Amino acid sequence: MWQFLQTIFGYRKKQGKHPESLIRKAIERAADGTDPWLKAVSGYRRKLRPAVTLSLDHVTRLSNSLTPPIQAHIGKNGTPSPLAAFFSSPTEMRDFFRNDRTLNAFLRELKPTPEQITALLIMEKSEKIIYGAELSGDIVVRDIPQVTVTFHGHRLLEPAIDENSARDRLRHRAFDHLLTIALRQITSAKTERKDLERRRTLLHAKLSLLQRGE
Repeated sequence: MWQFLQTIFGYRKKQGKHPESLIRKAIERAADGTDPWLKAVSGYRRKLRPAVTLSLDHVTRLSNSLTPPIQAHIGKNGTPSPLAAFFSSPTEMRDFFRNDRTLNAFLRELKPTPEQITALLIMEKSEKIIYGAELSGDIVVRDIPQVTVTFHGHRLLEPAIDENSARDRLRHRAFDHLLTIALRQITSAKTERKDLERRRTLLHAKLSLLQRGE
């Protein structure tokens, strides 16, 4: 079953260097988060190690590929942050950060409240074709197809007091997501195996009946 994790992204010859303590903790978390019976297999740590190291490499690359943080603020002169482009208005952006449950829950645990917090903002993108008008020289051309882009479903993930802590939390979250994928595959394999065993039992029963009845 440890092969499920190793085959999620395929084989990699070059693997990054991770602290030995981190690898050991990740191996135990992988076993506990998928099938604890793996610990009954002789040498399970050695067998899980390539898959876990590969997964750590992947989540590290994901974390490092994130762009630097963008400050979400509205200046004294009313100039919004570039982040406001993902909202319908600067007011909507301000209200979102003020009312986000994840952010508020995180802030309740901190005393005193830090001046700055880093988190991952995710959202859904929607594109829609509308027909409008545009000026071509001195002529207004109508019924021109135009694509409008909107963003909705904004959410904050893994808020932290600084950028490094936020990236660490995102790596942990991504690793746990890989375990979820592996657990889903393991569960599917076990279900398929049980179905095959039931079919084999049924076929053996039919064979016994046929043999007794010649």
